[in-house]
Amino acid sequence: MRRSLAFAERCSERAISRGSVRENRPASRSSINLQNAPGTPMRVSALVLGGTDQQTPLAGATVELWHADSGGQYHPHDDGDISQYRRDQINLRGQSTCGTDGRTSFRSIVPAHYGNRRRHLHWRITAPGHPPLVTQTYWRDEKGTPYERSDPVDRNPEECRWVEFRDDAGTVVGEIAFILAAAR
Repeated sequence: MRRSLAFAERCSERAISRGSVRENRPASRSSINLQNAPGTPMRVSALVLGGTDQQTPLAGATVELWHADSGGQYHPHDDGDISQYRRDQINLRGQSTCGTDGRTSFRSIVPAHYGNRRRHLHWRITAPGHPPLVTQTYWRDEKGTPYERSDPVDRNPEECRWVEFRDDAGTVVGEIAFILAAAR
């Protein structure tokens, strides 16, 4: 994975759009398309770094990912405590724990545009000794498009939050590095 240290150098917590966060984490799994929703397969990998040097792989970090489906809908549709929903109402949301190398990955489907928002993925990363990071990432190929210009939620996101996705035999693949600040 090409890792960019731009996240540590240019991304600040106050500049990061948090999006909707639901309490009570979902079960840990790498495939988050639990209901087999239709869409283009997607695999996204994450590297989580931290420590005082912001270069140490964070084994055991928890990474949560959630996004809309290929029709632009979230499952569940409402905000709130995820435990208040039936299992069949929850899809395209999950969490995974990083291995000793600080890496994890998810399998899902490519989200559609959500209203007048560009395609995006929501993330929540937690690790002992580091404040939680809640952010969104975007498709680099949408940079400069009308979707970017009309997105009312996150104007001018840092360069580090644009992910380069590529096709790999019919699966859309992307990689991102998250660098967590050390606890103060």
